Amino acid sequence: MIEQEKVNRDRIASTKGAVLNFSPRGGTLLSWPPWYSFLETVLFESPPEDYGYIDYATRIEGGQDNSYAHFHTDGWNEDYEHPLGGEAFAGGTMYRNVGGGDIYVRCRRGPHSGDRPPWQDYVMVSTANNINGPWYYRGAGQVNSYSASDLYIGTTYSTFKYLSVMCWTPPPYPDPYTYPDYFNCVEVDNVLTAYIY
Repeated sequence: MIEQEKVNRDRIASTKGAVLNFSPRGGTLLSWPPWYSFLETVLFESPPEDYGYIDYATRIEGGQDNSYAHFHTDGWNEDYEHPLGGEAFAGGTMYRNVGGGDIYVRCRRGPHSGDRPPWQDYVMVSTANNINGPWYYRGAGQVNSYSASDLYIGTTYSTFKYLSVMCWTPPPYPDPYTYPDYFNCVEVDNVLTAYIY
């Protein structure tokens, strides 16, 4: 994670922050060679729990269409012997089985989010070339607006076949008597990678 965060900081610096103000180019996303790739098919999603769930996971498939999946985490399992945080995730295959470059999540704050802590609304992305792993953390970003935007998550200079989007509320660990650090309620339209040529 530390190494990936350095890659992301270096990418921001090398573009003088331009990577943070992304807007997809006009024209089709399906040209070859592609300027972009996106999550084509959702193959898995987290099971629903009282403290973490996802609604309409397949809505993150394809390009931007203003149809949103709802990721929500607001607690933990309250098992002090085996604490688990709330999680909401979905993932699957990239378009034409390849993604790479700058990674963006088109998202906005969700309907349950609040303007004060513990609502922090973080979204994370991991990638892999095998669905069974290993999975590589690519970055996280905080969703700050109820209006949709393309949130820069991170950059990878290698290609990948699978991508997973996640929200997570950590358990109060190591002190099991504290309140969880943050909750998340995020709506995701799509995930897009912009190739670096």
